[in-house]
Amino acid sequence: MGAAAKDRRPMASEDHPRKWTIRVELTPDGNAPITYEIGTISRPIADLAPEQIGLTLEEGQQILRRVQVQMISSQAHAYALCRQPCVDCGRPRRVKDTRTKCVQTISGAFRFRGRRYRACGCRNDPEGLRQDFPLGEIIPRRTTPEVRYLFAELGASMPYRAASKVLRTCGFGDMRASHMAIRRHTLAMGHELEAQRLEAADGQAVHAPETAKSLVVGIDDTYVKHRDRLAARQFRITAGRVGRNGKLGARFVFVSSSAGWTANFFDGFLLQQGMKRNTVMRVVTDGDDGLRNCVQRSSPRPMESQLDWFHIGMKLELLRKAVVMPVTYQEYLEDPRAFDPVKRRVSRLRDALWRGRSWQALLQFAWLRGDIDRWAAEHPGRCVESIRRAKQIIKECRYYVCCNRRSFPNFAQQRAAGHRISTAHVESVMNHLVNHRLSKSSRCAGAQRELIICCRFAPSF
Repeated sequence: MGAAAKDRRPMASEDHPRKWTIRVELTPDGNAPITYEIGTISRPIADLAPEQIGLTLEEGQQILRRVQVQMISSQAHAYALCRQPCVDCGRPRRVKDTRTKCVQTISGAFRFRGRRYRACGCRNDPEGLRQDFPLGEIIPRRTTPEVRYLFAELGASMPYRAASKVLRTCGFGDMRASHMAIRRHTLAMGHELEAQRLEAADGQAVHAPETAKSLVVGIDDTYVKHRDRLAARQFRITAGRVGRNGKLGARFVFVSSSAGWTANFFDGFLLQQGMKRNTVMRVVTDGDDGLRNCVQRSSPRPMESQLDWFHIGMKLELLRKAVVMPVTYQEYLEDPRAFDPVKRRVSRLRDALWRGRSWQALLQFAWLRGDIDRWAAEHPGRCVESIRRAKQIIKECRYYVCCNRRSFPNFAQQRAAGHRISTAHVESVMNHLVNHRLSKSSRCAGAQRELIICCRFAPSF
């Protein structure tokens, strides 16, 4: 009986497509719900194409736009009614006129009508407001905070025209996302961030951050061509990243040569990361005294300075290649291991620097110079230019170690303890925020001021 009834059930016809109806229901307080029909989506059953699976981008935009129109209109109407009574006497205010308001949301720009009210007669202040537009108080910039954040996020990480193209590609066709609009919102967000840094430096920050136990500041600099021919040919950009309590924190970029830049911006940034008098500070640089002094000036206590192993490794790799002299193929076949002692010397030098023994490294430099002189005496007149270049590189590396011998920690112990020993994370900041943002690879740079404003200080912890 059950099987027979199951076989007699009507089956869906393959000729009739299935339909999905989308409705939005508004339930006012104490009233019956109001239903708005948004749209209907139809799909075939048998002849289903790959592009018909789920919602297409155009259908999703239309549905989301209709939902936004209904929600914004209902919210605007309800908020205007709630703001009609006077806040002083409670009497309803007269309606002056109805004005159209445009708001930019993540789904596009929408226009809706809102009431403007006359000032209540209970106010005797002649300089007071003669009219009140409630919707203008909510959206003073005619843009939602989500859109401002999206514009500033894309505008700070890539050129403005590229950011506008990304928004159009992602389907935000109705959004007013021109490159000038993205630039305007990005610069406005940058001004707000600068104001927050100055407030933190002056001790007027509203939200005091939690005190950090330790801060590790990785800092580096680069040079970008200036677009103004009358100005200097290049300007210096300083960037870096902060490690807070063993975790990667915020990034920073600034141009100290800019007219409006002061050291208080960097002070406020470190204070926002939780820098206090009892915070243990450490700076990781490539040996530049200017970068080290910049962080030391903002630190409330003496801090530890550490060299970057990334730059040390690059110098040692250059040295390893320079001490190997170019020989003929016949000489290589006769003695293929002729330069193994020199390579082992560079390996011992690397091990001495890795363990923080700068005095042993200086001895290895002297012995390495002796090995080059001995080879030159055994082969008079051979590889003169290569010998001169090798001696010059040995001299530069030795001078680098001598000038920074107090900043050589025991890198082996530092790494075993889980501390950062290189500025590789700073190089990623340079590539992402500076080189890519200013299209440095194509030798094209923007103005200094826009770079300062477009810098992102978003924490990542």
